[in-house]
Parts: sequence; C-alpha cells; structure tokens
Amino acid sequence: IPAYREKMYFMCRADAPYPPVVDPRQLSAHNAIFSGYSDGYTNWFKRWFGPTETPFLEVDLNAQVEDFLTSYGSEIWTIVPAAVALKYEQNPLLVYRELTHTPPDRIIYYLLKAGAVPKYVPEFIGLLKEAIADMRGIISML
Repeated sequence: IPAYREKMYFMCRADAPYPPVVDPRQLSAHNAIFSGYSDGYTNWFKRWFGPTETPFLEVDLNAQVEDFLTSYGSEIWTIVPAAVALKYEQNPLLVYRELTHTPPDRIIYYLLKAGAVPKYVPEFIGLLKEAIADMRGIISML
C-alpha cells in the first residue's frame, strides 16, 4: 500500500562547480555516487548516462554517501530522496541543486498480510502521517 512519495534531489559539495539549476547533460556519470533507490531512478540514470556508463561509486548505505561526498573531489555528486536530502543539508559542506530533468519520485510502501488488519496499524499510520506532514519534498499517500 503506498505510504508516501519523495522528491529526488541532486546533492553536491558547497564548493562544487555546478550552477543553481543543473541539466543532467552537464554531469558525468564518472563523478556520481549511485544508490539504486528505485527502478524509476535506476532507469532515469541509465537514460541520461547510458547503460554502460559506470558511476564513481555504487553504495547501498546512505551513511556512506555523505562521507564520500565530503571526502572526494568537488565534482562528486549524487541524487538522494527527500528524507536523505533533509539530513545531508544539515552538513554545511553539502548543498542541493535543482535539476532541469528530475528523476521520478520514489514511492515508499507498507505491507499488510492479506485478510489481516493488526490492531496497531491505524496507530502506526497516524504516527507516520504526523512524522512526514511537514517534511519538504515528501507527499503523504495515506
């Protein structure tokens, strides 16, 4: 069941050479830190950079991405979902930029066993709605 969708954000170092609005054609996949957040994002990446282009790094843990962004050259970039961007923008070394062609939103789902409605589900959904209500780039689907 869809819970919410998140906008995807281009993130880079504050000293990066990228303009306030970035066209994906200005980017090199070889400077990208890639995380396969969704099929939509993976397809977007392949469409703009080709199926054979390899990113600088491919990682699965968001905690690593922030360290890599701040540790390597100023041209390193990544694209992250809104919840991650909100965390990264607390780091004064990192900024987000607008994209002329954004990846599709990432959709987060929750699962329920068919035919069962556990008694805590309505409470969980209420807490989730409250938690994401004011988060920039996150749209509730509950």
